[in-house]
Amino acid sequence: MFADDEDDVWVVCTGVTMRDGDGNVTGRTNGAIRVLDGATGEITKRMDANSQLGGSQGAFYSAQAEEAYIIKSERQLIRLDTEDNTRTTTLGPLDGDPIGAVGYDARSRQLYVGHVPGFSSRGDVTIHERNGEQTGSFTAGVAPTYITFRAEE
Repeated sequence: MFADDEDDVWVVCTGVTMRDGDGNVTGRTNGAIRVLDGATGEITKRMDANSQLGGSQGAFYSAQAEEAYIIKSERQLIRLDTEDNTRTTTLGPLDGDPIGAVGYDARSRQLYVGHVPGFSSRGDVTIHERNGEQTGSFTAGVAPTYITFRAEE
């Protein structure tokens, strides 16, 4: 959940994975995105997803770019325009292990995606243009599941 510069509150609903007593998956529900009026709490926009949403850091909001990025699946991202409250595109499938985190650096206009191969080996972070084209990568620690950027001094 995050609030944008227009005082809208964005709620990312991940969907639910249902399991039986043995831990076996018995069903799934899709995720959704809801935009609420920050003053009244009224839902002003509904965007349904045809898959579950999320990850450890399932969404990243960039006030400077007036955009948000949401993990749609193990290898896809949704880009949102938070000024117009619209879904602009789906990026991917991206190469690599499942996505665990996403971050957008508005200064360099680059998207950073953390890939998690598991919880016992090092993952990597890929760097992308806004259209999803990969331009670089680097090795990270075990399970890169959170990306943040330093404020420019």
